[in-house]
Amino acid sequence: MNSIGDLIDKLIIENIKIFNLRENMHSKKLSDEHYVTMSNQMNLLNKNRSTISNFLDDKIDRVVDGKEKNTFLNIIKTYDENGYYHVYNRGVERRNIFLDDQDYRVFLSYLRSYLSPIDDLEKIAPSRKLKNYFGTVDLLCYCLMPNHYHMLIRQHVLTAITGFIRSISTRYAMYFNKKYRRSGHLFQGIYRAVLIESEAQLLHLSRYIHRNPDPTGFNPVGFMQYLYSSLPNYLGKMQQPWIESQEISSLFSKSNVRNSYGSFMLESADLSDISSSLIDFNE
Repeated sequence: MNSIGDLIDKLIIENIKIFNLRENMHSKKLSDEHYVTMSNQMNLLNKNRSTISNFLDDKIDRVVDGKEKNTFLNIIKTYDENGYYHVYNRGVERRNIFLDDQDYRVFLSYLRSYLSPIDDLEKIAPSRKLKNYFGTVDLLCYCLMPNHYHMLIRQHVLTAITGFIRSISTRYAMYFNKKYRRSGHLFQGIYRAVLIESEAQLLHLSRYIHRNPDPTGFNPVGFMQYLYSSLPNYLGKMQQPWIESQEISSLFSKSNVRNSYGSFMLESADLSDISSSLIDFNE
């Protein structure tokens, strides 16, 4: 019997097939006969997608309801080329996934390797090189917490996020399990991703992610000096070339403190604009 995860994977595959077929239909000069054939294929794919969606809805309805149901629906992702996403996951059974400084640094080293141009990685031994997502995935913000992580990502290629998150999750889990002599899953199921739909959401979500070490804002030192987030890139204290901070930081002043990103970080946060993009880790 298909699990929720299996149905989601099938739904993603059908979406990719539909996208590719649609691209072919629009980009090529087709004969009438060929166009009819591809149209029939499109109708069949749409029918398959609808069937899978109905099965998925039925299974979710039978497994969960109310608030828990919304949590599962966050797993079902709408993939757009050039789309912005809030991506997050946590440890299985809410366990910590970072136990010491080395764990954080290893995870960050994997991010760097995946997101840097291949030419910048020449000094890395071939046996240690990982898959590369430079040019297909941009990482705008991140925050690594003891038992979960947040990322703000833009993907340039349909479903690039899927490969990126799968790669880093698998690689880090292998490192973690070997180091701590454990086995089994490290992360709690499929990662969750929510499409960002406006510039306002993008800005406020970046602040939400960077304030994660102290979301109340009562102790700014807690997040302004936190070691494992991308915030120092936005405050001019550090430059990680694989972090695409310019898109957001360019909207703020570098000379006027009142209009700087640092000042924005200290403002009272209104989560109403981004509530649909967040996860309640107390669930």
